Amino acid sequence: MITIIAAIGNNNELGKGNDLIWYLPADLKRFKKRTTGHPIIMGRNTFESIGKPLPNRRTIIIT
Repeated sequence: MITIIAAIGNNNELGKGNDLIWYLPADLKRFKKRTTGHPIIMGRNTFESIGKPLPNRRTIIIT
């Protein structure tokens, strides 16, 4: 099974300036709970904005 998790703004934006559009601690906590122990696929810019692989997840970078 593949699950996609994305935060999309009202104008269909995914981010701004290589960062999140908003900071919601409850959202980040839910993301961590849903993804820990599972592979995670992200683009190069997302990976660079995080700065390191996420713990306890196999990180796959696509460009």
